[in-house]
Amino acid sequence: MAEYRSEILSIENICFDHIRRNALQRISHLNDTQRNQVYKDLERGTRLLESDEELCMYLFSFGNMHQAKIRKACECLPLEQICSSQFHIVDWGCGQGLASICLLDILRSKGHEYIDPTITLVEPSTAALQRAQVHLAAYVGNGNIRCVSKYLDDVETNEIASSTKTTIHFFSNILDIKSINLKLLASKIGSSEMRGVHYVCCVGPLFSNNHRIGAFYNHFDTPEILYEDSQAEYFYETTKKCSYDIRVFRLEHLSGKTLVIEYQPAVQFHCHGACRSRPHL
Repeated sequence: MAEYRSEILSIENICFDHIRRNALQRISHLNDTQRNQVYKDLERGTRLLESDEELCMYLFSFGNMHQAKIRKACECLPLEQICSSQFHIVDWGCGQGLASICLLDILRSKGHEYIDPTITLVEPSTAALQRAQVHLAAYVGNGNIRCVSKYLDDVETNEIASSTKTTIHFFSNILDIKSINLKLLASKIGSSEMRGVHYVCCVGPLFSNNHRIGAFYNHFDTPEILYEDSQAEYFYETTKKCSYDIRVFRLEHLSGKTLVIEYQPAVQFHCHGACRSRPHL
């Protein structure tokens, strides 16, 4: 990890593309057979990653797809307003911190000056969490990063709470995991202990039988939808395509008010255009 940290901190003008390029260099010694095996071991990005080769292969293989989806989700956020004071990012199931990285890259590319945000990284894989911390420290310094090495259901409200006026929550390719208790998760964000305005960015693949982003949204009491869209076939590179299901909404916490409803609502499903399918990678 010391070697990897040194490599990342030595990168001038840190950005996602440079981090991904570094990952490619770290697996350049593998022959085609070895690369194919490491890629196969990723199980399409669904398993917890532990080795250096797996983490680098994930960044190289799936990084651009994540970047494209997060950029789409962030387009609707009031970025100038968010940057007017210090803000807080909670990156749920953060992996290597790609969602947080993409947001900070977007802010820089649009010329938004910001006070270094506080960032809470939630991730059960120790190896991935360490990488995420290294990546984000290159942007904001270690002092502004809180690491929570837990599964999402085990996170306590006080571990994600902040005194900032604005919090941005990222759920990138994580809510489709069926073992996650969506109502419990919503209750943590909607708790009366939380404060300020919360923007919740949910991004995932579009499956024919997966409506969990909609189910998660429906646990909240009248959130304001900022953006929702589904695409069964989305090109994120010239020849590569995937699917996406995106919903971004806003919550405002008033003193003593809980923003989660007490019952399981009927879920309304939205499909834009073609039928839902798994991503093509």
